Amino acid sequence: QPDHPDALHGLALVAYQAQNHDWAYRLASQAVSRSRKRVAGYYRTLGRACRALGKPDEAIRAYRAALAIEPALADVHVSIGIVLREQGEVRAAIGAYRKALSQQPALFEAYVNLENAVREAGAWDDHRRWLESHAAGAAEFAEPQFFLGKLALSEGRRDAALK
Repeated sequence: QPDHPDALHGLALVAYQAQNHDWAYRLASQAVSRSRKRVAGYYRTLGRACRALGKPDEAIRAYRAALAIEPALADVHVSIGIVLREQGEVRAAIGAYRKALSQQPALFEAYVNLENAVREAGAWDDHRRWLESHAAGAAEFAEPQFFLGKLALSEGRRDAALK
């Protein structure tokens, strides 16, 4: 069935990967509108297509719809953060990346985006406090420890970085 929502979504993913974002947008929109149930993945794909087409408000609406269905999609919080940062809302982007990391402490992409946003905002003191607290609560993961050590090195605190 070519108009089945799952088929439309699959084609939207193919179109997105092929960088045919207009087509991905149309197909993902159709998947969303034709589905009897709300599927977070459809909205995530729609958000990606919207972002690629320069429709940030629509992208955020689609991402938030995905989170309303599946709140634990950490990568969607990262996507929201990316859109917010592109719009100059750096502090809000920092919050989105932190939300992603609270859900998935090993999400490397979120740390990289968070660090870039913190650099842009010049919010290093706040970041250090948050990262120390986050690392203490996620001690079994290497990523928070790595970024905490990286921050200590950038501040010239070599001994702290090696702990």
